[in-house]
Amino acid sequence: MLYSFSLASLHAQIKILPGQGIQQKVAPSATNLKNLSIVVPSGDIQPDTALSFTYAAQWFSYYVAAGEDAGGLTRLVVPSTWEGKPVRYVANEGFAGLDSLEELVLPEGISMIGREAFRDCSSLVSVRIPETVNSIGAGAFQGCTQLERITLPDRCRIIPQKAFSGCSSLESISFSPLVRKIEAAAFEGCESLLEIVLPAGITEIPASMLSGCSSLTSLSIPASVASIDRQAFMDCSSLESLELPAGITRIREETFKGCSRLEDLVLPSTLRHVDEGAFRGFDAAIALTIPNGVTSIEREAFADCARMESLVIPDSVAVLGDYLCKDSPSLKAVILGGTAAVPFRAFYGCDSLERATLREGIPSIDDAAFQECRSLRLLNLPQTLGSIGDFAFENCISLVNLVIPDLVGSIGEWAFHGCSSLTSLQLPRQRNTRIGAQAFALCGKLDNLVIPGNIGTVGDMAFFSCVGIRNLQISEGVLAIAEAAFKNASIASLSLPTTIRSVANNAFYPCPNLKTIVIRATAPPNIGGASFPPRWDLTSIKVPVGSLAAYKANQNWGWYQALITGY
Repeated sequence: MLYSFSLASLHAQIKILPGQGIQQKVAPSATNLKNLSIVVPSGDIQPDTALSFTYAAQWFSYYVAAGEDAGGLTRLVVPSTWEGKPVRYVANEGFAGLDSLEELVLPEGISMIGREAFRDCSSLVSVRIPETVNSIGAGAFQGCTQLERITLPDRCRIIPQKAFSGCSSLESISFSPLVRKIEAAAFEGCESLLEIVLPAGITEIPASMLSGCSSLTSLSIPASVASIDRQAFMDCSSLESLELPAGITRIREETFKGCSRLEDLVLPSTLRHVDEGAFRGFDAAIALTIPNGVTSIEREAFADCARMESLVIPDSVAVLGDYLCKDSPSLKAVILGGTAAVPFRAFYGCDSLERATLREGIPSIDDAAFQECRSLRLLNLPQTLGSIGDFAFENCISLVNLVIPDLVGSIGEWAFHGCSSLTSLQLPRQRNTRIGAQAFALCGKLDNLVIPGNIGTVGDMAFFSCVGIRNLQISEGVLAIAEAAFKNASIASLSLPTTIRSVANNAFYPCPNLKTIVIRATAPPNIGGASFPPRWDLTSIKVPVGSLAAYKANQNWGWYQALITGY
């Protein structure tokens, strides 16, 4: 096998060339050169079969790739010609996986580097790309983990998909300011990249373009950029400031996830849409204000924001997605504007949320929106509110005062269940309002309670185990009290309105302090077997004197006949 190498010394130069044997050129002072021994590291010796050439007849030139004896070589020199024809192209995957290669010399005349040409050349430190190259294929240098710097020639106007993805040692890259396009994940995982200058002509930042560039501290986005795709800056954990240019209308999924130092983020007034998970995992955000003009914010837009303490949603918003801020444990204050419902589990797991202000225009609160917000103590609800969903404020154990607007027509099941610090409650007074099952169950500190007449039915267990209720007023208009509605209350007396039609089983049983009951209905309401405490615990039941006979004749009231008197 023939090899090519050179040795320079004071006295002689010796070359072994393919097909030419040994050539020796001896300096005049070394005429008696004898017993010469040459030692060359095996990785520096390039055999003829280290490269493979494929002729492209239509282009009258050759593609070059690694040959059968390229393995183990640390340096490769690609010739400019082969068999009298020019070498123009590096083949697709031509040197992929050649993990011994440290240095590559490409000749002038090469015009194209193919797809994944040097993928996973994990020892490649140095490569000179000649000025004649005008095209680099997708993933050309992907996984070249030792590559530290590279300069692209001015003719390269597109940096393709994953071109330098996973080049974890890459510190600097230079390319022409005339580059018109950078494709998805071009620099993904370049965790040593300190600086990159984006050319003024690009119009988009594609998906994952700089994802994982954890050493990048600053970035200037050209005014020409009109869109930023998903995960564009994900895990840029050293990035400290960023201004999005005017013209950006949409922020896509996980754009800023893992940007743990990006405390200075400027959002443009042109922003209209915040996509699903756009700020998910945005750890640096402390105070975030969405600019007026945004119309839609999709699900999980601000989920898992570990440091976010405040959030302001503008009045322009018409769509809010589910799980809006879920599991953002530092969130303390939120102001919600717009005309969208507060979505399902919007603030679920926001354990530090203390203040929530819902501006006028919000029509409803969906199921479990503030469930388990255990620090919530101040809640301002708008007069436009029409409904409160199931479990909406369940276990908001710090909530003390609550005024539910008059237009609310439905309070869902378990809506305020377990709000154990609630001492003051004002229910709606205008619409025919439904109170769902266990809506206020286990609100043990409620004291005085008025049930307005517009609430036709008090639902099953609606105020179950509200043991603090001592004064209860049930207004004219209330028609029915469902099963166990006031079970375990501490009321001493009870007055039921003329409109009452039914009192279900266990509605007031047990209520150990209850002694006197006044019923103003002329027709005896239907009652269950244990709607009230047993007769031996009661002192009296008073009914309209004109209805005394009807009550005594009614079989449902037979258990209490001895206590019934007229007034």
